[in-house]
Amino acid sequence: MVLRPGGEHYEPISWDDAFALLASELRALGSPNEAVFYTSGKTCNEAAFLFQLFARSTGRTTSPIARTCATSRAAWR
Repeated sequence: MVLRPGGEHYEPISWDDAFALLASELRALGSPNEAVFYTSGKTCNEAAFLFQLFARSTGRTTSPIARTCATSRAAWR
């Protein structure tokens, strides 16, 4: 689904168009550090693993949730 500029309703688009839109937005960034990827702590391990692989393929090496989990674990000890 996509909400086009000036649009009032989301509209369905094909997977190819969705990936092309995402790619164009990521390519327009000046640096990989301008992108932020986030997943919920309720995401299953498999989905989170695939998501972090995708995020790393864009040039990001860390994600906010990973740092949060590492910090939280240190606090549990």
